[in-house]
Amino acid sequence: MTTLALVDVPAEEPASPLLAYSPSPTTAEPVRHLPDLPAESTAKRWTFLTIALLLTLGYALSLSFYWEPVHQGTDQNGYLVGGKMFAQNLSLAQEPRQIRRPDQFDPHAYIASMWVTAADDPHAFYPKYPLGLPFIFAVCLWVGGALAPLTGPMTGIYLAHMVSPAMMTLAVLGVFFLVRQFAGSFAGVLAMCVFATSPTTSALVINPNSHATTVFCVVWGMICLLHWWRRGGRRWALIAGFLVGYAATIRYTEGALILPLLWAAFVRLRLRRLRSWIESALVLVGWAIPVTILLTYNWFAMGTLTGYDATNESTGFSWNFFYDNWETIVRQLNINGLFLVMPLAIAGLIAMFWWNWRIAVFIWLWIGPCLTIYTFYYWAPDSVGYLRFVLTILPPMLIGGYWLIAHLRDALPSAPVRVPPYLLALVMTLGGLAVAVGGFYAMRFDLATHQLASVADYLQLPPSAFQRLGGWPSFVASLVMLGALGAAVSASILYRRGIVPTLAAAAVTFLSVAVQADDSSSGFERESYDRSVVEVTADMTRQLVPDGAVLICREEGLDNHLQFVTNDRIYTGLSFDRNWVAGRPKAATQDPVLIDPVRGQQLVDALQDPKNPGQMLPQPALNEQARTLVSSALLAKRRVFELQSVPFAEMQRAIREKKEGPVPEFTRRFINRPKDQSLVGKRVAWWNVPIPVKDDAKPPYRGRKESRPNYRMVCYQLWEITSPA
Repeated sequence: MTTLALVDVPAEEPASPLLAYSPSPTTAEPVRHLPDLPAESTAKRWTFLTIALLLTLGYALSLSFYWEPVHQGTDQNGYLVGGKMFAQNLSLAQEPRQIRRPDQFDPHAYIASMWVTAADDPHAFYPKYPLGLPFIFAVCLWVGGALAPLTGPMTGIYLAHMVSPAMMTLAVLGVFFLVRQFAGSFAGVLAMCVFATSPTTSALVINPNSHATTVFCVVWGMICLLHWWRRGGRRWALIAGFLVGYAATIRYTEGALILPLLWAAFVRLRLRRLRSWIESALVLVGWAIPVTILLTYNWFAMGTLTGYDATNESTGFSWNFFYDNWETIVRQLNINGLFLVMPLAIAGLIAMFWWNWRIAVFIWLWIGPCLTIYTFYYWAPDSVGYLRFVLTILPPMLIGGYWLIAHLRDALPSAPVRVPPYLLALVMTLGGLAVAVGGFYAMRFDLATHQLASVADYLQLPPSAFQRLGGWPSFVASLVMLGALGAAVSASILYRRGIVPTLAAAAVTFLSVAVQADDSSSGFERESYDRSVVEVTADMTRQLVPDGAVLICREEGLDNHLQFVTNDRIYTGLSFDRNWVAGRPKAATQDPVLIDPVRGQQLVDALQDPKNPGQMLPQPALNEQARTLVSSALLAKRRVFELQSVPFAEMQRAIREKKEGPVPEFTRRFINRPKDQSLVGKRVAWWNVPIPVKDDAKPPYRGRKESRPNYRMVCYQLWEITSPA
């Protein structure tokens, strides 16, 4: 019976305490099955499991310092408001109706950009995104509503915004369980650190969009699948299939993960055992349950199989895009994905075919389809915004990278090499210098501009990360540590190969985490501040605007957030501007686009002039519609407010001159009329918010001393529109 072992340790060589293993015990399973876990002592496994749990807890604690229950993104509006609609009506649809005329469609109501028109109902709008994540948010709102008497009315909002950090934290822990099956517990701990600090992971961990929950479902679904592959069990088969299938209900492209499931189910089949057929079928049944529910809902609700059909994005794949994207995605994987680890990952996943080709095929079927799909995709910005699409392939790439490191010892001589002392000293010196200089440059590498520091800049002040740690002393200490590590690796190659994987894994992980954590920390700070600005303004608005009021606001980020956290009727006021409506994209196209072009044509059609067919209403008629909206709201006992930002200098000038300040656009154009005082607008509050200003003159690397950030003050003012009568 053939035995599968990660590393074959000779009897005469003592095992390394971390990354060298004894052969796996012989089992009754055939070679085509997944090998047993690396043979580690119980104490070692539990020790590293405890370390992984403590790191996971520390990761969650660190996220709590940046977490706010707010996000201004338009994608996030689709998921969150979709969940709100489902919680209220068991449907994702928004069907805006006029105030006091619920049988009439309201073309002026705010619908965010990522919503599309239903194929069979031009007055119903659905998010482009599938049901999976909005359903989770709906559950959070239901639970929050039940707990509201005890914990407050915002409980559901808080729970919804906690989904992404909770799911990503569990996904980080899942990476530990994944990698340790192939490279051991120590490698699992290192891999979870690299994944947790990846700029792509960091950009998505507090973001209430689809990626954190998707990677959770995929990682833990694959953990369950590997457990079933190794041990069997109908429960594990069903859970594995369901989790991977549920990922497809969050992101449609994760449906490609049916391929590794099919492969695992096929490989584990035994022709003469009915149980293996049943379990393999259960994997596919578990996957099909959520996917079938999703497609059925889409067809009967929207009239299409996916929300992307309306924007042609489901067909936005072409060889022309591949020629432009392949270099971008490879570079982004190495920079914003798994810094330093990505080349090792590719090499390891190729070498794995000589170890167990069935497992290698399984992992490539996990990586390959997703990577291929988005390399051919039409929307590929050169940033984390593009790499986020392939976040679910980072865990299997970590498997390949750390599996390869665990096998480094196999390429080295098994017995110590006798060398003269002077040669050993030379090798240790050169090795230490190489690692130290490499670490120096790695820490000076700018992930945003993909540039190394020049020789002149190399000699200037230390990187910002070390400035925060105390400047030169900590920087020099880090170089000394790196040099010592390089010297130890050099010596171990000559004298004892067993420790090489441990030192190599530690060195690669240290450099990767140092660079990624520095980049991610600045990203956390920027995103946290941006969200804080929105949260301050949103909190002020909620305090001053009663629930159920009409709110006119042209700040899209605020609209996206307020539409989720309030029950106000939100309008931008732009739809009352004839020129703005005429400029909306409305031409039918076969090309993939971000925004549904039907919505532009629908707005034009809704504002047709009945006296002049084919012509849009003149501006005076639109002005009257704006005033009718306000009058109808006031008659329905709804208060009407307008929120708008104004330059800080203008507000200061108005204060000095003892004036109310710049009149917001909607109030100025449609309400405050000298000859008609039936409606009047008056400022009720204003507040200032400091917003950081991007310094374009900042050098593209971190070598120079960073100056204090610049801020500009932005004033928000809230006006109320009333009827004096």
